[in-house]
Amino acid sequence: MFFGFGKKKETNENELKILSPCDGKIKDLTKVDDAVFAEKMTGDGVAIIPKNGKILAPFKGKMQVVFDTGHAYGIKSDLGPEVLIHIGIDTVTLNGQGFTKKVSQGKSVREQAEIAEVDLKVINELAKGSDIIVILTDDSLEEKWKLEMIVKPGDEVKAGDILFKAVKKDN
Repeated sequence: MFFGFGKKKETNENELKILSPCDGKIKDLTKVDDAVFAEKMTGDGVAIIPKNGKILAPFKGKMQVVFDTGHAYGIKSDLGPEVLIHIGIDTVTLNGQGFTKKVSQGKSVREQAEIAEVDLKVINELAKGSDIIVILTDDSLEEKWKLEMIVKPGDEVKAGDILFKAVKKDN
């Protein structure tokens, strides 16, 4: 084979790698200044203190939810797991100020496609924080998936680095 033509990309139906949507520093989810996320009421994952405002899709999937305000995105993988990316703390109150949506609900996205652009200066001035929350949703965890953490608090990540995996539970 020349230059990889005809080579099939390896797929594993038992795990999904969730990639970082941005460059930044990992923060323990329980340390986020929002009880819904800190107490893992909607799912489990990590927070990222972002270094820039370019937000990318954590895997190939379908945009299940795109909030009108541009502050949150739900992405469902072809394998089943769903991830929520929530940008900032109490940013829903900004009514879209500082957010530019790059995708629409119901559309498919490729891995690492740009889904949003965020003006971090606006978010840091007007919201409680700019933490990017990346969680495997409760629905996914309750069904047949478990979270396998790859990063730890304090780690520096680049967009595209693996944050955690959704691994199919043994049934």
